[in-house]
Amino acid sequence: MGPAAYLPFAAVDEKGAPDARASATLLVRTSTVNPVGMAVVLRREMTRARAGFRVRNIRTQEELVQMHTLRERLLALLALFFSAVALLLAAVGLFGVLDYSVLQRRPCLATIRDTKCDLIPTEP
Repeated sequence: MGPAAYLPFAAVDEKGAPDARASATLLVRTSTVNPVGMAVVLRREMTRARAGFRVRNIRTQEELVQMHTLRERLLALLALFFSAVALLLAAVGLFGVLDYSVLQRRPCLATIRDTKCDLIPTEP
């Protein structure tokens, strides 16, 4: 694939010529292992192409994705926290209900041979 450039529709005037902008974003695709190492070459070549251009704020694609998905990751972490709290409350509630049930039956369980104590009631 050869060099290609993409200009957004807002950056082109009615004749199709590129509109002069104060700032622009340039994405560079490279096959090197360390893309940040290309910063020196990119700065030199951009200055050589046009002296008024300055290259700043160089970031990798991973950093851009991390920056743009920060809100989603925080919401997922918040949902995880509240679901863990809900699970803990459900476990404590279930323990409380079972403990109360056992406490109600404890006299019957202690005297299992007593005929007055029916663990499974047969009459309403």
